[in-house]
Amino acid sequence: MSVLDTYQNVAPITDAVLADLDNSDEPAVVTCSGGGRTGSLRIIKTGASIEELASLTGVDGVRDVFTLGGIDGYVDEDRILFSVLTSSIRGHSHLLLSFHSESKLIEMMKGSQFVEVTANDFPGIMRSEPTIVASNIKVGRDYHNNLAVQVTSTGVILFDVQSGMEHAMWRGAITMADISGDTVCLALKRGKVVKLCVDADRAKLNAEFVTISFWHSDWFSTKPQRRGPV
Repeated sequence: MSVLDTYQNVAPITDAVLADLDNSDEPAVVTCSGGGRTGSLRIIKTGASIEELASLTGVDGVRDVFTLGGIDGYVDEDRILFSVLTSSIRGHSHLLLSFHSESKLIEMMKGSQFVEVTANDFPGIMRSEPTIVASNIKVGRDYHNNLAVQVTSTGVILFDVQSGMEHAMWRGAITMADISGDTVCLALKRGKVVKLCVDADRAKLNAEFVTISFWHSDWFSTKPQRRGPV
């Protein structure tokens, strides 16, 4: 057990008032603390401090950054707050950087170090194309943190963040994409929208339906996707 931080005792407080001392519309609490010769006025502010933990050079031209987790099993979202305090629960372990014509995977090591992961160590992602979106898979209220999805302009890759191996791939001419929970929504060329559902238990991608839009019309139609699981 180690001390993470210390806070000065401001008790006993005999009186207190809210005051906007710097015209920032964020009032601070001014307290009358202590007593007798040890009495003093204390200013207590709420907020978040910013501290640089690590830096990585040589990554000019980054267009998007996506965080990925890397633990084995499920993690409830309410417990992620305690990831820095326990060894059994880890938070984000990788950064997926998207550039104009490529993607790079960065591993966040212990000791606040960033290291680029090569294709030999982590073959499960597409590096030769920019990433449209990437995320871990969330099933219900739990993150399936060893499964993640990367979407590029040519396909969707389901991969394992721990082993770095690819589980499944779906090919298509993708223009836009979004990931919500265990669902991947894709906008394709020629007015098609495809919905992919991630089967986390079998590590597969299931295409459920396609929506075909007609230009200059409010009509649309849906039909089952014939490709099925991949």
